[in-house]
Amino acid sequence: MPWDPWIVYNDWAKKYILGQSVVNLNSVKSIMNILEKKAVNTSERLWMPVFYLLKLDWSFPFMNYTPFWKAHRKHFHQHLGPMQMEIYRPIIKDQMLKYLQALVKNPHDFRLQTRSWLGLTFMRLSYGIDDAQWNKNLIVKAQAMNQGFSEAAIAGRYLVNPIPLLRHVPTWVPGAGWRKPLEMVGELSREVSRVPFKQAKEQVDRGKVNEDISLVRHLGPGSHIYEGFPPARASHLVVSLHPTTWRLARVSYWSLSTPTLATQVMAKAQNEMDTVIGTDQLPQPEDYKHLPFVQAVVKESTCWHTVGPFALPHVSKKDESLANRAVMHDLECFPDLMSFKPERYLKDGKLNKELLDPEFGIFGYGCRMCPGRFLAKDIILVHFTMCMSFLFNIKPGRDEHGKKIPLEYKLLSTPAPYQVEVCPRSAKHAALIG
Repeated sequence: MPWDPWIVYNDWAKKYILGQSVVNLNSVKSIMNILEKKAVNTSERLWMPVFYLLKLDWSFPFMNYTPFWKAHRKHFHQHLGPMQMEIYRPIIKDQMLKYLQALVKNPHDFRLQTRSWLGLTFMRLSYGIDDAQWNKNLIVKAQAMNQGFSEAAIAGRYLVNPIPLLRHVPTWVPGAGWRKPLEMVGELSREVSRVPFKQAKEQVDRGKVNEDISLVRHLGPGSHIYEGFPPARASHLVVSLHPTTWRLARVSYWSLSTPTLATQVMAKAQNEMDTVIGTDQLPQPEDYKHLPFVQAVVKESTCWHTVGPFALPHVSKKDESLANRAVMHDLECFPDLMSFKPERYLKDGKLNKELLDPEFGIFGYGCRMCPGRFLAKDIILVHFTMCMSFLFNIKPGRDEHGKKIPLEYKLLSTPAPYQVEVCPRSAKHAALIG
């Protein structure tokens, strides 16, 4: 019996969403027509009653399309737009170097190290505090908060969403124990959205902040947007970067795993960088535009396994809502899509402008396109990929008998746990990072 997705999604909507109509957009044409051309109508968010218990009123991604949201986005773009990336490069490069050094010393713990590297980078960029322990404590809390958000948003998990009055039921009432974990996440949410910004701002005011560049410093006295800018809004703007950290960590896990299935691709990317950059220095973000094959590898990696198979739902003001993964798995645009073939993005040795760019699908659509996409691209899709490919050979891990451990690829937003061997290409390459 054929599987008709539109019928299944309709059944799911009736079962889990109790009467709300959900439209699943899986083609470029439909997304352009609904989420791009009609963005003013289709940029609202679905506010779930469980979000009240999670205290998500500060969260930029969940805000409705209002003047308040527009003000947030404007300031986000002012500080994280393409023109600001050069400002943040010193921190990005410093944390990348520390990460590479740690990876050489302990290559087996790459998942934890990757997550820590990204978290520390974002905390320094956000709060301007180069205190590893302070940042790590905040990373742990932010990760727990985001995990709580993800679990609470699962359709059908909590009856409070279809029956909003349940959010007023006290925890002491029999059967209301489901509230306790949500309220714990809510208290964590309130703490993370307020306390770190307050502590960092106090350090800025006393002249004791470590970094010359950070969102907190830019939002403080003397900045061009400080006058009339509410402290609460500034705090919410900074903390909204946290979810980006964990999504980028999943991108990094895919980036580390894909070369093990395509060693020839890895060798070709390394050869291109050796030829263009040389072997006496680390690749820099500005080198990226001169490396068409490396660019193709990045595009193929992001297209091959989408980190967010489903985007956050868009809700229309008038009749017209979303998902994501099939856009980048359209057989008409990407034949033989499960084979890792960066060459599909090249034509006559240059990037093929006629092929759909994966960036169309990985950062959202319309007015809701991720405002942190330039930072994400600069840190992960460029600097991380170049440095890892240039410095290391990445191979499948081996079991106690010396046999290769096959990688298990599932259609998830993060790969199943896996082991890889991360080894410097040579002593000369290792010496480049000290």
